[in-house]
Amino acid sequence: MKNYFNFTIKAKQFVPYVFGMILLIVAGVTIDIVYGGATKSPMAVIDGGFLTTWLVSTLISMVMVAGIMALYFPVIVNLLSSIVYKDQKIEVECDFRAWMRLSLKGLLLSFITFGIYAPWWVASMLRFFADGSSHGYNRIAFRGKGGRFFAITVLGFLLPMALCSALFSVGTIGAAADDGGFALLAILIGALVMIVTGTFYQFYLYKWYVNIEYGSQRVVLGCKPGALFWTMIGEGILAVITFGIYAPMAFLRIYRAVAREIVAGREKIEARGGLSLTPWKDWAYCWGQILLSIVTIGIYSPWAVMKLVRRFGSRFYFKTIDRPTETMPE
Repeated sequence: MKNYFNFTIKAKQFVPYVFGMILLIVAGVTIDIVYGGATKSPMAVIDGGFLTTWLVSTLISMVMVAGIMALYFPVIVNLLSSIVYKDQKIEVECDFRAWMRLSLKGLLLSFITFGIYAPWWVASMLRFFADGSSHGYNRIAFRGKGGRFFAITVLGFLLPMALCSALFSVGTIGAAADDGGFALLAILIGALVMIVTGTFYQFYLYKWYVNIEYGSQRVVLGCKPGALFWTMIGEGILAVITFGIYAPMAFLRIYRAVAREIVAGREKIEARGGLSLTPWKDWAYCWGQILLSIVTIGIYSPWAVMKLVRRFGSRFYFKTIDRPTETMPE
Protein backbone atom coordinates (compact mmCIF):
# COMPACT_ATOMS: atom_id res chain seq x y z
CA MET A 1 0.00 0.00 0.00
CA LYS A 2 1.30 3.44 -0.96
CA ASN A 3 0.82 6.36 1.45
CA TYR A 4 1.41 9.70 -0.26
CA PHE A 5 2.49 12.94 1.36
CA ASN A 6 0.37 15.99 0.62
CA PHE A 7 1.73 19.56 0.74
CA THR A 8 -1.07 22.09 1.28
CA ILE A 9 0.99 25.27 1.66
CA LYS A 10 -0.64 28.48 0.33
CA ALA A 11 0.99 31.52 -1.26
CA LYS A 12 0.24 33.79 1.73
CA GLN A 13 2.16 31.37 3.99
CA PHE A 14 5.28 31.48 1.84
CA VAL A 15 5.59 34.34 -0.66
CA PRO A 16 5.60 37.43 1.65
CA TYR A 17 8.45 36.04 3.75
CA VAL A 18 10.52 35.11 0.69
CA PHE A 19 10.07 38.62 -0.71
CA GLY A 20 11.14 39.96 2.68
CA MET A 21 14.36 37.91 2.46
CA ILE A 22 15.03 39.17 -1.06
CA LEU A 23 14.49 42.80 0.00
CA LEU A 24 16.84 42.32 2.96
CA ILE A 25 19.54 40.92 0.68
CA VAL A 26 19.12 43.76 -1.84
CA ALA A 27 19.16 46.40 0.92
CA GLY A 28 22.19 44.84 2.62
CA VAL A 29 24.20 44.55 -0.61
CA THR A 30 23.28 48.12 -1.65
CA ILE A 31 24.36 49.60 1.69
CA ASP A 32 27.54 47.51 1.63
CA ILE A 33 28.42 48.82 -1.86
CA VAL A 34 27.86 52.43 -0.76
CA TYR A 35 30.14 52.05 2.25
CA GLY A 36 32.62 49.95 0.25
CA GLY A 37 33.69 53.05 -1.67
CA ALA A 38 36.09 53.88 1.16
CA THR A 39 38.36 50.96 0.21
CA LYS A 40 39.01 52.53 -3.20
CA SER A 41 41.05 55.34 -1.66
CA PRO A 42 44.86 54.77 -1.72
CA MET A 43 44.96 56.23 1.82
CA ALA A 44 42.18 53.93 3.13
CA VAL A 45 44.57 51.51 4.86
CA ILE A 46 46.59 54.33 6.47
CA ASP A 47 43.75 56.55 7.69
CA GLY A 48 41.64 53.69 9.05
CA GLY A 49 39.05 53.83 6.29
CA PHE A 50 39.67 50.23 5.34
CA LEU A 51 39.11 48.96 8.89
CA THR A 52 35.97 51.07 9.28
CA THR A 53 34.58 49.81 5.99
CA TRP A 54 35.34 46.20 6.93
CA LEU A 55 33.64 46.57 10.31
CA VAL A 56 30.58 48.26 8.77
CA SER A 57 30.41 45.62 6.02
CA THR A 58 30.64 42.80 8.57
CA LEU A 59 27.95 44.37 10.75
CA ILE A 60 25.64 44.87 7.76
CA SER A 61 26.13 41.25 6.69
CA MET A 62 25.40 39.92 10.19
CA VAL A 63 22.27 42.07 10.57
CA MET A 64 21.13 40.94 7.12
CA VAL A 65 21.62 37.24 7.96
CA ALA A 66 19.86 37.69 11.33
CA GLY A 67 16.90 39.28 9.52
CA ILE A 68 16.82 36.45 6.98
CA MET A 69 16.82 33.88 9.80
CA ALA A 70 13.88 35.70 11.44
CA LEU A 71 11.90 35.44 8.18
CA TYR A 72 13.09 31.88 7.56
CA PHE A 73 11.33 30.73 10.74
CA PRO A 74 7.71 31.22 9.55
CA VAL A 75 8.59 29.79 6.12
CA ILE A 76 9.77 26.48 7.61
CA VAL A 77 7.01 26.35 10.25
CA ASN A 78 4.33 26.96 7.61
CA LEU A 79 5.90 24.43 5.23
CA LEU A 80 6.11 21.70 7.88
CA SER A 81 2.58 22.47 9.13
CA SER A 82 1.25 22.07 5.59
CA ILE A 83 2.44 18.45 5.27
CA VAL A 84 -0.33 15.84 5.49
CA TYR A 85 0.49 12.13 5.77
CA LYS A 86 -2.08 9.41 6.35
CA ASP A 87 -4.75 12.13 6.69
CA GLN A 88 -2.92 13.79 9.58
CA LYS A 89 -1.02 17.07 9.51
CA ILE A 90 2.38 17.50 11.07
CA GLU A 91 2.03 19.55 14.26
CA VAL A 92 4.76 22.14 14.80
CA GLU A 93 5.44 23.79 18.15
CA CYS A 94 8.65 25.81 17.79
CA ASP A 95 9.43 28.92 19.83
CA PHE A 96 10.53 31.97 17.82
CA ARG A 97 12.71 33.40 20.61
CA ALA A 98 14.52 30.08 21.03
CA TRP A 99 15.04 30.03 17.26
CA MET A 100 16.55 33.52 17.24
CA ARG A 101 18.86 32.66 20.16
CA LEU A 102 20.01 29.58 18.27
CA SER A 103 20.45 31.57 15.04
CA LEU A 104 22.40 34.42 16.62
CA LYS A 105 24.63 32.00 18.53
CA GLY A 106 25.34 30.02 15.34
CA LEU A 107 25.95 33.19 13.32
CA LEU A 108 28.39 34.59 15.89
CA LEU A 109 30.29 31.32 16.41
CA SER A 110 30.51 30.71 12.65
CA PHE A 111 31.93 34.21 12.19
CA ILE A 112 34.45 33.85 15.03
CA THR A 113 35.62 30.42 13.81
CA PHE A 114 35.79 31.52 10.13
CA GLY A 115 32.96 29.14 9.19
CA ILE A 116 34.27 26.04 10.99
CA TYR A 117 31.24 26.00 13.33
CA ALA A 118 28.75 26.22 10.42
CA PRO A 119 28.14 22.42 10.11
CA TRP A 120 27.20 22.22 13.80
CA TRP A 121 24.94 25.25 13.31
CA VAL A 122 23.15 23.59 10.38
CA ALA A 123 22.70 20.37 12.41
CA SER A 124 21.30 22.30 15.38
CA MET A 125 18.80 24.14 13.13
CA LEU A 126 17.53 20.89 11.60
CA ARG A 127 17.32 19.34 15.07
CA PHE A 128 15.40 22.38 16.35
CA PHE A 129 12.59 22.04 13.78
CA ALA A 130 12.50 18.23 14.00
CA ASP A 131 12.28 18.26 17.81
CA GLY A 132 9.43 20.78 17.64
CA SER A 133 7.40 18.62 15.23
CA SER A 134 5.15 15.61 15.70
CA HIS A 135 2.78 13.52 13.60
CA GLY A 136 -0.10 12.03 15.54
CA TYR A 137 1.50 10.52 18.65
CA ASN A 138 4.86 10.11 16.93
CA ARG A 139 7.66 12.47 17.85
CA ILE A 140 10.21 13.39 15.17
CA ALA A 141 13.96 13.75 15.75
CA PHE A 142 16.89 14.53 13.46
CA ARG A 143 19.87 12.21 14.06
CA GLY A 144 22.54 13.90 11.92
CA LYS A 145 25.68 15.08 13.75
CA GLY A 146 27.55 18.32 13.10
CA GLY A 147 30.92 16.55 13.26
CA ARG A 148 29.96 14.18 10.45
CA PHE A 149 28.72 17.08 8.32
CA PHE A 150 32.05 18.83 8.91
CA ALA A 151 33.99 15.72 7.83
CA ILE A 152 31.83 15.33 4.70
CA THR A 153 32.40 18.98 3.77
CA VAL A 154 36.16 18.88 4.33
CA LEU A 155 36.81 15.52 2.65
CA GLY A 156 34.17 15.75 -0.06
CA PHE A 157 34.31 19.43 -0.97
CA LEU A 158 37.14 21.57 0.45
CA LEU A 159 40.07 19.20 -0.15
CA PRO A 160 38.93 18.21 -3.68
CA MET A 161 38.40 21.89 -4.54
CA ALA A 162 41.91 22.69 -3.31
CA LEU A 163 43.29 19.85 -5.47
CA CYS A 164 41.28 21.04 -8.50
CA SER A 165 42.51 24.60 -8.01
CA ALA A 166 46.10 23.33 -7.93
CA LEU A 167 45.57 21.27 -11.10
CA PHE A 168 43.95 24.18 -12.95
CA SER A 169 46.84 26.43 -11.86
CA VAL A 170 49.31 23.87 -13.19
CA GLY A 171 47.34 23.79 -16.44
CA THR A 172 47.49 27.58 -16.71
CA ILE A 173 51.26 27.54 -16.13
CA GLY A 174 51.63 24.79 -18.75
CA ALA A 175 49.63 26.83 -21.27
CA ALA A 176 51.80 29.89 -20.58
CA ALA A 177 54.90 27.75 -21.21
CA ASP A 178 53.48 26.56 -24.55
CA ASP A 179 53.09 23.02 -23.22
CA GLY A 180 49.52 22.54 -24.46
CA GLY A 181 49.39 18.77 -23.93
CA PHE A 182 50.44 18.99 -20.30
CA ALA A 183 48.04 21.88 -19.67
CA LEU A 184 45.11 19.99 -21.20
CA LEU A 185 45.92 16.86 -19.18
CA ALA A 186 46.04 18.81 -15.90
CA ILE A 187 42.73 20.54 -16.64
CA LEU A 188 41.02 17.26 -17.65
CA ILE A 189 42.24 15.52 -14.48
CA GLY A 190 40.99 18.48 -12.43
CA ALA A 191 37.58 18.35 -14.11
CA LEU A 192 37.36 14.57 -13.55
CA VAL A 193 38.26 14.96 -9.86
CA MET A 194 35.62 17.68 -9.51
CA ILE A 195 32.88 15.57 -11.13
CA VAL A 196 33.63 12.36 -9.19
CA THR A 197 34.17 13.95 -5.77
CA GLY A 198 31.23 16.33 -6.30
CA THR A 199 28.94 13.36 -6.98
CA PHE A 200 30.10 11.50 -3.87
CA TYR A 201 29.77 14.71 -1.86
CA GLN A 202 26.13 15.08 -2.95
CA PHE A 203 25.42 11.46 -2.06
CA TYR A 204 26.82 11.74 1.44
CA LEU A 205 24.96 15.02 1.97
CA TYR A 206 21.69 13.27 1.04
CA LYS A 207 22.59 10.43 3.41
CA TRP A 208 23.33 12.92 6.21
CA TYR A 209 20.08 14.83 5.74
CA VAL A 210 17.87 11.72 5.52
CA ASN A 211 18.50 10.46 9.04
CA ILE A 212 15.35 10.82 11.09
CA GLU A 213 13.59 9.12 13.98
CA TYR A 214 9.82 8.90 13.58
CA GLY A 215 8.22 7.43 16.68
CA SER A 216 9.90 4.05 17.14
CA GLN A 217 11.09 3.92 13.52
CA ARG A 218 14.15 5.25 11.75
CA VAL A 219 14.02 6.85 8.30
CA VAL A 220 17.34 6.70 6.42
CA LEU A 221 18.87 6.64 2.96
CA GLY A 222 19.65 2.95 2.89
CA CYS A 223 22.03 2.45 -0.03
CA LYS A 224 25.72 2.55 -0.88
CA PRO A 225 27.19 5.34 -3.06
CA GLY A 226 27.38 3.06 -6.10
CA ALA A 227 23.60 2.69 -6.19
CA LEU A 228 23.18 6.35 -7.15
CA PHE A 229 26.59 7.28 -8.57
CA TRP A 230 26.00 6.42 -12.23
CA THR A 231 22.47 7.84 -12.19
CA MET A 232 23.78 11.17 -10.89
CA ILE A 233 26.72 11.20 -13.33
CA GLY A 234 24.58 10.23 -16.32
CA GLU A 235 21.83 12.74 -15.62
CA GLY A 236 24.40 15.47 -14.98
CA ILE A 237 26.14 14.79 -18.31
CA LEU A 238 22.79 14.92 -20.17
CA ALA A 239 22.00 18.25 -18.51
CA VAL A 240 25.38 19.68 -19.59
CA ILE A 241 25.40 18.45 -23.21
CA THR A 242 21.85 19.80 -23.74
CA PHE A 243 22.98 23.21 -22.41
CA GLY A 244 20.61 22.93 -19.45
CA ILE A 245 17.46 22.15 -21.46
CA TYR A 246 17.32 18.65 -19.94
CA ALA A 247 18.25 19.90 -16.43
CA PRO A 248 14.75 19.75 -14.85
CA MET A 249 14.38 16.14 -16.02
CA ALA A 250 17.83 15.31 -14.62
CA PHE A 251 16.85 16.76 -11.25
CA LEU A 252 13.54 14.85 -11.19
CA ARG A 253 15.18 11.52 -12.09
CA ILE A 254 17.87 11.96 -9.45
CA TYR A 255 15.13 12.91 -6.95
CA ARG A 256 13.23 9.72 -7.89
CA ALA A 257 16.36 7.57 -7.58
CA VAL A 258 17.07 9.00 -4.12
CA ALA A 259 13.42 8.60 -3.04
CA ARG A 260 13.49 4.90 -3.95
CA GLU A 261 16.44 4.34 -1.60
CA ILE A 262 14.76 5.92 1.45
CA VAL A 263 13.64 3.22 3.89
CA ALA A 264 11.80 3.21 7.22
CA GLY A 265 11.56 0.65 9.99
CA ARG A 266 12.87 -0.59 13.31
CA GLU A 267 15.03 -3.70 12.96
CA LYS A 268 13.59 -4.64 9.56
CA ILE A 269 12.71 -2.42 6.59
CA GLU A 270 8.95 -1.87 6.98
CA ALA A 271 8.41 0.73 4.25
CA ARG A 272 10.27 1.98 1.20
CA GLY A 273 10.03 5.42 -0.38
CA GLY A 274 9.18 6.27 -3.95
CA LEU A 275 8.25 9.09 -6.29
CA SER A 276 5.50 9.09 -8.92
CA LEU A 277 6.43 11.02 -12.07
CA THR A 278 4.89 11.74 -15.46
CA PRO A 279 8.36 12.57 -16.84
CA TRP A 280 7.85 14.83 -19.86
CA LYS A 281 4.73 16.51 -18.48
CA ASP A 282 6.65 17.27 -15.29
CA TRP A 283 9.63 18.49 -17.33
CA ALA A 284 7.35 20.86 -19.28
CA TYR A 285 5.75 22.06 -16.02
CA CYS A 286 9.18 22.83 -14.53
CA TRP A 287 10.20 24.78 -17.62
CA GLY A 288 6.91 26.69 -17.50
CA GLN A 289 7.70 27.84 -13.96
CA ILE A 290 11.31 28.69 -14.91
CA LEU A 291 10.25 30.74 -17.94
CA LEU A 292 7.60 32.62 -15.93
CA SER A 293 10.31 33.50 -13.39
CA ILE A 294 12.63 34.71 -16.17
CA VAL A 295 9.93 36.75 -17.95
CA THR A 296 8.94 38.48 -14.69
CA ILE A 297 12.62 39.20 -13.86
CA GLY A 298 12.43 36.90 -10.84
CA ILE A 299 9.26 38.40 -9.34
CA TYR A 300 7.32 35.18 -9.95
CA SER A 301 10.09 32.93 -8.55
CA PRO A 302 8.65 32.58 -4.99
CA TRP A 303 5.37 31.31 -6.47
CA ALA A 304 7.34 29.00 -8.77
CA VAL A 305 9.28 27.49 -5.85
CA MET A 306 6.08 27.04 -3.84
CA LYS A 307 4.27 25.34 -6.73
CA LEU A 308 7.20 23.01 -7.44
CA VAL A 309 7.48 22.03 -3.77
CA ARG A 310 3.73 21.42 -3.59
CA ARG A 311 3.63 19.42 -6.84
CA PHE A 312 6.62 17.16 -6.32
CA GLY A 313 6.45 16.94 -2.52
CA SER A 314 2.97 15.47 -2.98
CA ARG A 315 4.34 12.84 -5.37
CA PHE A 316 6.53 11.27 -2.67
CA TYR A 317 5.18 8.18 -0.92
CA PHE A 318 6.07 5.33 1.39
CA LYS A 319 5.06 1.83 0.29
CA THR A 320 4.38 -0.51 3.20
CA ILE A 321 6.11 -3.90 3.07
CA ASP A 322 3.72 -6.64 4.23
CA ARG A 323 6.37 -9.14 5.27
CA PRO A 324 9.60 -7.33 6.20
CA THR A 325 12.72 -9.43 5.63
CA GLU A 326 15.54 -6.93 4.92
CA THR A 327 17.55 -5.61 7.85
CA MET A 328 17.46 -1.86 8.41
CA PRO A 329 20.76 -0.18 7.47
CA GLU A 330 22.63 1.87 10.06
